[in-house]
Amino acid sequence: MAKGMVEGGVGLNARCPTTLRVLVLGLLLLIFILNQADRQLLPVLISGGLKCNSSAASQSPNSTNTSYSGVSVSAWFDVSGLHTQGDADADCLSFSDTMEGLLKGPTFTVIYATAGVVLAYLGDRHRRSLVLAVAAIFWSLTTAALYFIQSFWQLMLLRFALGLGEAVYSPVAITTIAALHEPRTRGTAMAIFYTGVYIGGGMGYIAGAVNERFGWRRTFLAFGLPGLVLGCIYAVAARRSDVYSDGRKDRAHHSFWAVARVLWRSPYRLVFVLMCFAAAVRNVAGYALGAYFPSFFRERFDLDDDAYAHTMVAMGIIVTVGGSCGSLIGGRVSDKLSRVTTASKCYIIAVSQVKHQTSNPMAAMSRHCLLPYDLLIRL
Repeated sequence: MAKGMVEGGVGLNARCPTTLRVLVLGLLLLIFILNQADRQLLPVLISGGLKCNSSAASQSPNSTNTSYSGVSVSAWFDVSGLHTQGDADADCLSFSDTMEGLLKGPTFTVIYATAGVVLAYLGDRHRRSLVLAVAAIFWSLTTAALYFIQSFWQLMLLRFALGLGEAVYSPVAITTIAALHEPRTRGTAMAIFYTGVYIGGGMGYIAGAVNERFGWRRTFLAFGLPGLVLGCIYAVAARRSDVYSDGRKDRAHHSFWAVARVLWRSPYRLVFVLMCFAAAVRNVAGYALGAYFPSFFRERFDLDDDAYAHTMVAMGIIVTVGGSCGSLIGGRVSDKLSRVTTASKCYIIAVSQVKHQTSNPMAAMSRHCLLPYDLLIRL
């Protein structure tokens, strides 16, 4: 079972042309950049004007509500409609800090984590190029649709839909790359692909400058529309890759329980569990920083719109350069060391996770020099 699954599912087909591998990897990277940028837009734009300056959680006129520490409990979950009042600066939504936290966190991450396990199964049952294209078009539509929102609940619904669409992409894209690249170059290919995390995250921060010039509605539109185009291009241009990476030819090996049995019987199951745990711990910090860095800078340093836009651009450059360099170096070193020992990739992962976790408390103690320090820890 395990042998058939590996050979049929993600083994290299030596006949795959190099040009096709490069084309598919390039398109997957471009779409992944938008994938990461679209999820980072909301935290940046909330502090950039999408959320009204007056916090609905700060006070409540209803003295009859149960309160805690002098703040009305109902105000924690208070939301109101669109503020327009004939003023361009009033084109914003009013909602509490509690609802902002739910919007940035669980609304996206819960569906992203759970749907990824279920929907990624589509890549093993259907043409992977089509699954990836549909996913990209779907989440790009949800991003572009944010241009039209008039209430907090519409925003939350589209944020939920964004997590649903983006959950499909990474597992299926990784499987496609693994199928098209042999082990000795797979680490480099994955490293190139994962620079999209940092380039896309950087673009999400840079959206703060786009917002200052064009407003948050047009910013959502500007980031959503390119994904529609790239999704259509990928569906056509990458179709040939299905000949070499299509999971449909091995459906018997790809049932959910068959995969679970293979993992359970594998001598490396402990390694797999530890990798999942390490990824979860790492992403707690990563998502928290991405969600609250914009509001931290805006409120901690009392930045005006111009200063906030420049700060977000600086953050975008740091994330893009530092993160991309780390990803590329790690992938290249992993491929080099794999010729010496097959455990090299595990060593690279372990070292990077230890370094990442030790950087978090130090970053918290250096809040007056976060920008240069973040560059150092990412490099």
